[in-house]
Amino acid sequence: MPSQPCRNLTEDLVLIQELAHQCSFYADHGPAQPWLDLFTDDGEWSIPASGIYVRGKENLRLLIDTIHTMVRNVHHMQSNFITAIDGDRATASCEVNSFINTEDGPQPLDQGLYHYTFQRIHGQWYIVSRAKESPANLKTVLNGPHTALLVPYFDRLVDLFGQTTRPQLPRAKKPCL
Repeated sequence: MPSQPCRNLTEDLVLIQELAHQCSFYADHGPAQPWLDLFTDDGEWSIPASGIYVRGKENLRLLIDTIHTMVRNVHHMQSNFITAIDGDRATASCEVNSFINTEDGPQPLDQGLYHYTFQRIHGQWYIVSRAKESPANLKTVLNGPHTALLVPYFDRLVDLFGQTTRPQLPRAKKPCL
């Protein structure tokens, strides 16, 4: 079926970015259920360079519970979105800067890119996948000033979700800009 012409492009862009912002907000502050509700049933969250791929609501629930238990006081700030919409599918990339609140105030934690895929289902946008790309070597981040927090967290993610291959997900093909 051919793609529908772009309708309400501005509204879709706002809704898609809001969905991405909600993903970070609920990951940082909770609660878990609104975060889970942002994803499709087979939604995926990944850090490909670390071999971490989480897919499906049951695994996403385990992930968000791990995040909320092991990584407190972190703030993810997304900016500079580039979004392509093709009918009921969309992709977006944005910059992400992570900070951690410490006794000395907010401290930089990590910087990178998020790559999202979205799907509109019955008029509502959902996250199909969110992948984190970090220009820094993960070992550099893990050997930084927040090692005591990050090493156990990433070790747990690898234990729970580490894989050697990534399942293929369809991507939007004809961007509507």
